[in-house]
Formats: sequence, structure tokens, C-alpha cells
Amino acid sequence: MKLTKAQFAAWEINEADPDNWLKIPEFDVLPRREERYYGFEHPILTLGDDEESYRGEIRKLVKRARAELRRVFPTLRESLESRIAALELVSDEELAEAPRWDAKQRAAMQYFFIMIDLEFALRHAQPGHQVATFISRAATTLIDWIDGGPLKAATYEKMIRSARVGGLASAVKRRASSKVPAPERLRQERQKLVEEGKGSRDVASILAKRYGCSADHIRKQLRKENQMRLNSVQDASEGLVQ
Repeated sequence: MKLTKAQFAAWEINEADPDNWLKIPEFDVLPRREERYYGFEHPILTLGDDEESYRGEIRKLVKRARAELRRVFPTLRESLESRIAALELVSDEELAEAPRWDAKQRAAMQYFFIMIDLEFALRHAQPGHQVATFISRAATTLIDWIDGGPLKAATYEKMIRSARVGGLASAVKRRASSKVPAPERLRQERQKLVEEGKGSRDVASILAKRYGCSADHIRKQLRKENQMRLNSVQDASEGLVQ
């Protein structure tokens, strides 16, 4: 089927929307084509997709779930830390026991299970009944979360089972993989922001939010990279003198 100009235009809008991606590196970070969408995975509405399709339903749920998560956490990284803490609490409990989570841990876990169901609907399920089942389950979890009612027994059981079969290990791995990139890449990103007109004082804060760390950590990494380049130049100069 030949794609129309309208479909190409729609994709340009969708690809630039963080909520059109199932996995994002951090809040308030935009996907960039020239960076090969670094940190973003699994676009929901792709080129030629209809917003009224099941993919459109998935995107609506992702957008609403992230809005709820942002009411609780200033950064995505903090939600991941709360999720790990929640999984550590249940990893050795019996299924019949009530959860001992605080409000943040509960929010992090509910968001996690919404996204798990939506990922299955988008990437693994067969069109038709399976997709509808995963979307419906995610929507139910989201409604329960918004309503603020007690966790349903089936939902809590699913959460504990996930912790026992690798949810904790997966969360820890994702935390490790979300670290700040190498100083060289960080310098390149800083340069791009400066070229876009961002003030030098703002760059560290922007990169800190992008990677879920402190602005001081970003400055330290940039100083480290600058010192490495200075040392390299110095070594090269000494070699020429010799």
C-alpha cells in the first residue's frame, strides 16, 4: 500500500513524541532521529499506523500511565528505585500476605505492570483476542491505580510472582543500564545543546534530568573528559619534543 503525505507527516509528529515510545530513558527527553533514538525503544504508532487501531489504544494508555507516574516521581529513575525497593520487600513473602509498600512503591509497581501488559500487546501477542486481553488488563490496572482502591488479590499475586521469577533482577539490570554514558558521548551531547542555544549553566541540569542523576555528577564527568583530552594533548606534545 502506497503511503500518503499525511501519513508521513503523522509519523514525523509521532516519532518526536516520547509517549509514542514504550521505553524511554527519562522524563522530558525527546527522541532524536540523528541520534538513532538513543534510549528509546519500541515505537507504538509507526509509519502508516491508524490512531484508531489497537496501537492507538496502547499509546493512550501509555500517555495516561506516565502522567500518573509523574504525579508521584520527578524522574523516571526515582520510580525505578522505588520499584526495586518494592520487589525486594516481596521477593521472600508468601503470596497470601498483604503488601507492605508505601505509596511510591505501589505506584512504581502499578506502572510497571501496566507497561508489561502493553509491551506484550504490542510486541508479542497475536492480533485479535490476545492483544485485546493484554490491553484490557492494563486498562483495569490503570483504573484501579487512579481510583486509589486496594490492590486486587490477583494483581498482588502477579506482582509477587514476577519478583520471584526475575522481576527484581530485571529491574536492577535496567537501573545499571540507565547510567550516564561515557564522558566522550556526554561531551558531544553537551556541545549539541550549546549549539542549540542552551546556556552553559543549563546544560548540566538538562543532561542530569535526561539520565536521572545530579547536575554535579554531570559536571564531574565533563571535567573528567576534559582532563583526559588535555592529558592526551600533553602526551602528544611531549612525544614531539622528544
